[in-house]
Amino acid sequence: MVQCHSGSDQPPETIKVHDAEGALQDTIRPGRIELDEENPLHFRYKFSKIGNASPPAPPSQLNLQGRLLTYLRGAPVEHPSLLHKCAAEVFGTFLIVLFGCGVVTAATVSSAQSGLWQVAAVWGFGVAIAIYCTASSSGAHLNPAISLAFALVRPEDFSWAALLPYWAAQLIGAILGGLVNLAAWNSTLKAFEDKRGISRGDSSSVLTAACFGEYFPNPGFQYSAATTSGDSPALNAALGWVDDDVTPAGAMLIEAWGTCVLAFVIFALTDPRNKVMVRKEMVPFFIGFTVAVLISIYAPLTQAGWNPARDFGPRLVAACTGWGEIAIPGPRNGFWVYIVGPMLGAPVGAGLHDFLISRGYGATNKAD
Repeated sequence: MVQCHSGSDQPPETIKVHDAEGALQDTIRPGRIELDEENPLHFRYKFSKIGNASPPAPPSQLNLQGRLLTYLRGAPVEHPSLLHKCAAEVFGTFLIVLFGCGVVTAATVSSAQSGLWQVAAVWGFGVAIAIYCTASSSGAHLNPAISLAFALVRPEDFSWAALLPYWAAQLIGAILGGLVNLAAWNSTLKAFEDKRGISRGDSSSVLTAACFGEYFPNPGFQYSAATTSGDSPALNAALGWVDDDVTPAGAMLIEAWGTCVLAFVIFALTDPRNKVMVRKEMVPFFIGFTVAVLISIYAPLTQAGWNPARDFGPRLVAACTGWGEIAIPGPRNGFWVYIVGPMLGAPVGAGLHDFLISRGYGATNKAD
């Protein structure tokens, strides 16, 4: 229980913390938000102790539930271990796929979302939520391309030794998200396919495979689900797009460009010298909003991946659960586009900020 003491309507000067029985446990003074020098998205309120408050009760005086919770929570740490960071990357990437692929599936099989922006907005909020939940532990990269950019451009914030563990964690999280998406929607995906005479693994099954991996042009725009029947998807007559309208090389460049913009924004918002956002609480929201804006622009062309784990993890799930070669290697062997493109684009965007734009920020103390 927390009791606040203040002489005015301003924020409390002191906070007294009591246990369930009312005994005083601690007295703290709120401090300012400071950034963890190891992690530009690792932020938390810091407190300074005052007075001679009684120490917390030792574990031996706690009841069974209290002892169990103390054991499960573990001792507080100043900096999370690599294992804890990787666990956060698993869960954060899982959340991105859960929300993102989930909304694509809902829009595909039920038309629950009306228009691309509704899908893009859910993606963006999903990214923001995932960052809010994990940033104070791992920095919330949640994207192999962003991890690579940090290792290349800001090695003082993210070491090369952590890169492969982060990549593995992100892929695991994406696979788990793909599995949950399949478990939740499999029966309705089958109903969607059965109504149109689609068999998984046929060329027309790209319409449902796109709920997991990504394709170019976007099957939801290139083809008409309403008129598709059998193993060949029907073209959307209103657009008249054919495969050659978006080539593999062109799709890769779009993926590289979109990820470049995303990385530029991330590195700009997390730079401690950027005085526009002195307090970093809104950083996750604006990163998510950037994702939503980019999706609304480029999703008709490539489905707007920007994240190799987000694409390849669910794509693996699809490949192993009936979609086969439609998932990997995909039409025109195009799965590599969503790995190579973001991996090229993210370091470029990060470098554009840190080596060009940020040189105009001037020097600052990270503790400011």
